[in-house]
Amino acid sequence: MHPNEYSRIFALSPWTLSAATDIATHAHPNDIINFTVTSAIQQTNPLQGGDNKVQVVMDNGDKVLLSYSSLNSSSDSIWTGSYTLPSNTTDGSHTYTVEAAQPFVETDVTTHFDSAPASSNNTGITLSQSFTVDNPVPSSFSLVSPSGDTTETKPTLIFKKATDINGIASYEVSLDYNKTKSYITGNIPSSADTSKSVYKWKDDNDVKVEFANENDTDANNDEIRVYFKALNSNPLSEGNHSWKVTAKDSSGGSREETKDFTIVKSIPSSPTPTPTKTKTKKNTLTPISNSSSATLNLGSVTPIITSNQGISNQSIPIIKNKSFSFFKSIQAITGNLIFGITNLFKRIFKFI
Repeated sequence: MHPNEYSRIFALSPWTLSAATDIATHAHPNDIINFTVTSAIQQTNPLQGGDNKVQVVMDNGDKVLLSYSSLNSSSDSIWTGSYTLPSNTTDGSHTYTVEAAQPFVETDVTTHFDSAPASSNNTGITLSQSFTVDNPVPSSFSLVSPSGDTTETKPTLIFKKATDINGIASYEVSLDYNKTKSYITGNIPSSADTSKSVYKWKDDNDVKVEFANENDTDANNDEIRVYFKALNSNPLSEGNHSWKVTAKDSSGGSREETKDFTIVKSIPSSPTPTPTKTKTKKNTLTPISNSSSATLNLGSVTPIITSNQGISNQSIPIIKNKSFSFFKSIQAITGNLIFGITNLFKRIFKFI
């Protein structure tokens, strides 16, 4: 066997690899994960020298180059390093891969060192492990009613459900939590009887709790309704009030949502629009005074007046581009017409 081949086998044969983290059950975004890797390979290649390398590759592509720490009681090398989970890390299962490589040793397993050990051709041994990420609090959820201005002095508190990768353990609901007189109830489960559209989970002397819309396939319309029965004898006063709901998940995380509302005597109705009236412009007739000073301008009108000799084809330009006294002109025209008509009748009777 060639000496180089012998050295390669000798350097590779005792390799082992194990890894651990300080994650208890779940990791959260922004958590710092501490890795500890144990391997039979030493800090350097025992035959040809050169530093061995160990790193962790996260499933998002981030790399954590580990540092040699020490030897344990079994003379295995210990490598350590840390990594901060990004704030946008999604809930659920994630994997990481430990990679180890040694100078002058090639394997059929590809590694991904930015700067691989000499003559390793970026190969070595690997080990994959998984962990679970859970956002530290449940998802945001909506408080539906009451909100804004209301005349209801005995309100039922209605809210949507929260979600969480570990499941919601319970809800706590409080009304006027920042006042001397307040109301609170807790240990409300995340779900009740999903076969009914409205299920009364609790109805005692203090509070009534109902689950609504759990019987359909749309989880977005699921509601929980809470009514404090003390309001029957002590309605809320006018003014500002507030309520809150705390959702708690199974891993101990919680999220709180709050809502303010104001009780008023009455809510002004929207004014009815007044139709716009269209004014009709009236024609105004201005009476003409019977004064002799009143004038009428006929412009270039040339009336035809019959003479006392009967109907004449000759035009008499009585008025042309002049103003004249209205009543005096009418009298003159009327007189001429009467005179002409009289002559006409005389001629008719003459032939008879």
